[in-house]
Amino acid sequence: MNSGWNGTLAFAQRGDDTSGAEDDQYTYVKLGYKTGAHAMSFDFGLGSDFAANGDDSTGYGLSYVYRAAKWAELYAGAKLYSLDRDNLDVDDVTVLAVGTRLKF
Repeated sequence: MNSGWNGTLAFAQRGDDTSGAEDDQYTYVKLGYKTGAHAMSFDFGLGSDFAANGDDSTGYGLSYVYRAAKWAELYAGAKLYSLDRDNLDVDDVTVLAVGTRLKF
């Protein structure tokens, strides 16, 4: 958009014909803003019943991109993933990434 705001919305559902099984679902939302050479975004995803009935998963993320030149971008991002599964204690996973993209 000309204002600099941008967004993404996605939803997926997969049927499971197994007796007593719930359908898998995933919802994803991303909101971003771009001004000049800077862009940032926040995203959130929510899933249920993918690997096992009763599973609930979430993911949160923050991203930043700096366009230093037409051919060079620097980026940084952080994402937190969590899984809630019955009768199982699973640690959250944090992903941190920094890097550059060179276009030639």
